[in-house]
Amino acid sequence: MRVKMDGDKEWNQYLLDKSVSEHLISIGATLIISGKISDEQIATWGDTRNA
Repeated sequence: MRVKMDGDKEWNQYLLDKSVSEHLISIGATLIISGKISDEQIATWGDTRNA
């Protein structure tokens, strides 16, 4: 997915996350777990962000 901001607007990850969360709740999705995945756990999976 690529996101392009209109004009000179700055990217705000928090607002995107909040918007997605609110949408999912509005369609009846259920939150199973919340939190941050530790860097150590991510390291065990390998870094595929640029794959």
